[in-house]
Amino acid sequence: MTEPKKLSFNETLKAFGTVAITTYKASPLAAITKIIGTIIGSAIPLVTTFVAAQATTYLAAGFAGDEQAGARAIWCVAATVLLGVLMMAWNSLQNYIDQFTSYKISSAISDQLYEHFVSIDFWRYDDKDTADMFDKAQSFVSFFSQFFDAMARIIASIVSVIVALASLFSVSWWIGLILFLAIIPSAIVQLKLSRLQTEHWRKYTEARRRSNSISWSVMQPQNLAELRIYNAARYMLDMRAKWRDKDQLERIQFERAYIIKRLAADVVEAIAQLVGLLSIVLQIIHRVQPVGQFVLVEQMMSRALGGMSGLIIQFNSIDQDIAAMVDFQRFMRLPRNLNEGRKLLEPPQTIELRNVSFHYLKNDKLVLSDINMKIRAGQRIAIVGENGAGKSTLIKLLLGLYQPTRGQVLLDNVSLADINKSSWHSYLGVLQQDFIKYRFATAYENVVYGDVQRSYDEQHYQRSIKQAEASAFIDKLPKKRDTIIGQWFEHDDGTNGVDLSGGQWQRLALARNFYRQAPIVILDEPASAIDALAESRIFARLFGKHGNTIIAISHRYTTIKKADVVYMMQNGKIVEQGSVDELVARRGEFYKMFASQIE
Repeated sequence: MTEPKKLSFNETLKAFGTVAITTYKASPLAAITKIIGTIIGSAIPLVTTFVAAQATTYLAAGFAGDEQAGARAIWCVAATVLLGVLMMAWNSLQNYIDQFTSYKISSAISDQLYEHFVSIDFWRYDDKDTADMFDKAQSFVSFFSQFFDAMARIIASIVSVIVALASLFSVSWWIGLILFLAIIPSAIVQLKLSRLQTEHWRKYTEARRRSNSISWSVMQPQNLAELRIYNAARYMLDMRAKWRDKDQLERIQFERAYIIKRLAADVVEAIAQLVGLLSIVLQIIHRVQPVGQFVLVEQMMSRALGGMSGLIIQFNSIDQDIAAMVDFQRFMRLPRNLNEGRKLLEPPQTIELRNVSFHYLKNDKLVLSDINMKIRAGQRIAIVGENGAGKSTLIKLLLGLYQPTRGQVLLDNVSLADINKSSWHSYLGVLQQDFIKYRFATAYENVVYGDVQRSYDEQHYQRSIKQAEASAFIDKLPKKRDTIIGQWFEHDDGTNGVDLSGGQWQRLALARNFYRQAPIVILDEPASAIDALAESRIFARLFGKHGNTIIAISHRYTTIKKADVVYMMQNGKIVEQGSVDELVARRGEFYKMFASQIE
């Protein structure tokens, strides 16, 4: 397990600065109002304490016979009530400001994170370090607005401590000094504990991810049938508890280890508070200080201790968020794929892989080795091989999602690395094994999401669902094409959406691909859940269209026999190529793989 990197003081300061800047950019007025409100909110109770102390002094003087003191005491009481009303009014306004600021901040920061996430280099989606960084950054985004609120409370605590200590020093410098020294041990203990907890949080990201992943898997209704049939549900729950406890129990051990230290620090504070109060009482008895100073000292000592305790608690609660904030900053500094390069103005006439080899990051084993392939416009190409032969990886290189370790992918003899990827992708229709299921959307939307850049074309939509043989089941849905394809979502009238079978989902995905009307179609096991006869009809129509370039991966002989050229892959290499008839006649690896289907 990778040891977490400790946060430097500069990183912590930058984290605070980033929160402040992001908040200000999201809503300048709300941010300024929040800060001013925090200062006012922390100052009013302190002023109220001072006025109450003065009122006590005047009351004592009035009781002793000073006629003018009574009127002054009444004015002080009125001022105390007025300050209380002001505080209540401000709290009501502050509630609105907090909610408004929280919305603005959360929206701004989450938009930044997700926009950056979808623009980084594709290989990072397979990189565990990037995944760890994103998990921590995403966790921080969830609590960003609360983090800013915690910063505001920290400011309030600092103001309370400073004003309270200043007031105590103004009454008696040595009372202020004693209390200041008494606060230090508690602060040290809390900060050390906070540091341990933060380092633990960063260290056990993997444990939390595993626990959360198991929780998600067990809680999915579609998974419960297999889990219960295999009697695996209890096993999974026990495994979840193991990873959860690995994270949580050690953190609790930190708290137990610091009980004595915390108690000792609290005793020091209590003794300092007792000494301070006895001192001011003796001074009042000897008429060195007025009676009201007892109220002032007692309240200010409580404010100072409470403020420091609140400061440490708040810092302790956000220390983990500071670590996550640093990870957020690191994630946001990852280079974006700026999509630069030469733009394609028309579909390429040739697509070529020249001496291409490839291995994934942090794994030196070649997945593809010396691949040579040339595809001309309008050809129908089939790529076949056993699972793990490298077929899907080859498609990822053709799409430009990964760069070859060696060799080149060429479009009309221009390296794909030098071509604007968006312009290349605009000519592609791609259906992969793990296609997207838009469960929140309608059947109609699941199709037209294939091309969101162009305006809707009804004839085009109807032709696409017909080619994919999706018309029949769409017409049988409760609300036909306007039915939401997700049983956990509701229509506007309150009725539930529906789920589809695997074959129906695949037909929708094919229709989405056809709706795109791309000149180059890439299909990776596109009909594995569709019955063989339906697949044969769909591909007969697809291969029968003139002009389109088709690159298909399939394990069904009925699909690939329509191809112009078949490439047989084995262990990351092309071991055979040619037409279906040529490969069958050759009785080589291709024939061995499809012999049962051919017969």
